[in-house]
Amino acid sequence: MRALLFCGLSLWWTGCSIFNAPDRDLIPNDGGLDAMPDGGPGDGGPDGGPVGEQNCQNGIDDDGDQLTDCADFDCIAQPECCAEGQKGFFAAEWDRTTLNEQWLSAPSAALPRRNSEQTMLVEFEPDDVPRSIIARECIPLATGAELRFRITPQGNRSCDDDCREYTAIVWTPVTNMQSGASLLRELAIEIAPNGQLRVTRGNDVVPTPALTLTPLLEHEFTVQIAPGLRSGGRPTLLASISFRAIGGGDQTVSVLDEFAFTDQDQLLLESPGCEGVAGLRVAIEGVGESAHVGEFEVDTKRCVNPSQFQRPAVGSRTLMSGSSDLGFSDTWSAEGLGAPTLVSSLSGSAVRWDLMVESTDVDPDLGNSARIGYALGHAQTTVWDSVPWTGGDDPKLGDDPPSCLVAPCPDGLVSLREPHLLARLNSGSMLSALSLTFAREVDASTCTDCFDIHVAASVPFAPATAVMSSMPLVQRAQVPGDCRSLRDPSAVPAGDDTGYWVFFTCERLGQPSEIHAIFAAADWTVDPDRHQIVIRGDQIGAFAEGGVRGPEALVETRDNTATLRLWFVSRSRAGETSFSFAQAQAESPIASLPALEPYPGNPVLRANAAAFGGCPGDDCPLHSLAVVRDAEQNSTLRFVVARRVNTNSATSYELVPLEQFLRLP
Repeated sequence: MRALLFCGLSLWWTGCSIFNAPDRDLIPNDGGLDAMPDGGPGDGGPDGGPVGEQNCQNGIDDDGDQLTDCADFDCIAQPECCAEGQKGFFAAEWDRTTLNEQWLSAPSAALPRRNSEQTMLVEFEPDDVPRSIIARECIPLATGAELRFRITPQGNRSCDDDCREYTAIVWTPVTNMQSGASLLRELAIEIAPNGQLRVTRGNDVVPTPALTLTPLLEHEFTVQIAPGLRSGGRPTLLASISFRAIGGGDQTVSVLDEFAFTDQDQLLLESPGCEGVAGLRVAIEGVGESAHVGEFEVDTKRCVNPSQFQRPAVGSRTLMSGSSDLGFSDTWSAEGLGAPTLVSSLSGSAVRWDLMVESTDVDPDLGNSARIGYALGHAQTTVWDSVPWTGGDDPKLGDDPPSCLVAPCPDGLVSLREPHLLARLNSGSMLSALSLTFAREVDASTCTDCFDIHVAASVPFAPATAVMSSMPLVQRAQVPGDCRSLRDPSAVPAGDDTGYWVFFTCERLGQPSEIHAIFAAADWTVDPDRHQIVIRGDQIGAFAEGGVRGPEALVETRDNTATLRLWFVSRSRAGETSFSFAQAQAESPIASLPALEPYPGNPVLRANAAAFGGCPGDDCPLHSLAVVRDAEQNSTLRFVVARRVNTNSATSYELVPLEQFLRLP
């Protein structure tokens, strides 16, 4: 605490940050590929060749990672890869009434002096200590933003004479400041009386070109903020700062380019203005009359950020096990549900959601003393938050009940797990066909708790109508290597009706699980020669060294280029589960799977993520997830996350809806 008290008492360009320690590295974004700045000495890119994606609009894979332009992780922060958000999300006006409505004054209630027209902030007075106004509303930054402001240096004294006066535009997490101290700062642009410009972060002066603004000339600043990665893969925010002198040639001067200034997990969430998308507050701070501040406006952006999840504004209800939320019968679903799969389509003017899960009638923790089996259930709704959904009294597929508490168990009892729906939509985004892949238990006399992959090529749309037939799709004997059990299937079209790529978990005896894929023709006949190992945990980080599983694939095609995205469960050796992400591009139809590039910021979602809004138990480990593009909001991905809620007295299971922005290819 003592260190905070001294902030602001040294030179005028210093500041403090509760998030950024002074020893933080000051290197620019590097995509997590190595420890050197992009394009700087020693940076080798992913393969020792070109450094990152050199141009995000040239249609070329510049760095050889099989990702082109905006699909490349190096391009996340580029303006051309971000969509427009809300223009004028925050637009300041300087009359007294609006000032009081929009801003908090600190450390006292004194407002800055304005000019006679009330179009500019003129002076922070009295000029004995730093004073500020701080926006009442948080500015969402995790998906990008653009701040524009105009500032006019007054040139009323030389910096050698008295450097106490300054004007600063600040990004801050706080709503107050101590008397005599500067604001806690994540990033600040400061103007001295002689027009000298400095950028600071916490106590650090950020290296920039030596720049001085022309006194008494108005300058327009633009601050672009976008999600990105620090070296080592930490999700961060990147700031690019530029300005131009109005009427002074209008040449744009770059101050800073893609500078990593704060980690995303340190941003404010659920503060007014930042509900769902994390951010910071913007503030104006100063001593005396160093510069006049005029127009001041913030637009939000929609940049792709694989680490940014939020609860949906509509359809945010968490679905619970042991309740009637999905309209299932307790005889086969009372004790647990998980492994969701989700379809989004249009039904008239509404969005239709089809959800399938695995469910059981017996506490899964009794597996050592009973035969725990699972059946597959189907529920449907056009109003997510209205429960119960339309579900079937009987399982869509499987036994009722699926478990057996007392031997001898009935003959033919088979556990079915991890459903995955493959939907075909017509040109109006209405549902035209459904197929189902799932894991089916093999004969327990030959292998205990072992599964193969089966497929039901045609699935009735009505939740209460059972699947009448299915057939084996991928069997252990068809997969090279040492897979003792095949789980978690996820099928996606290869393109042009040529067939499907089926992703699945390969469970290995005494070894971490892996994610594999195999090709199936249009009639679901598997080609064992077209099998690949897709993801191994030891290749992507310590958080996945305990294995990877539960692939959830999404393929989208534009101009004969298929973009393949894969989310999956990553498990550490200590047993902590999280979700990770990888993607690749290939020519459509996909004849051979390209190597998937793991996101350098993995894992993208942990059990303690702010998007969950906390854990209602002692701990809430993640289990599996489903993902689909919203049929109505085409730039939105809808996720359903299955998690287990543990308390001292009971265990329950939840399906938590989340969403994420992802522009169409």
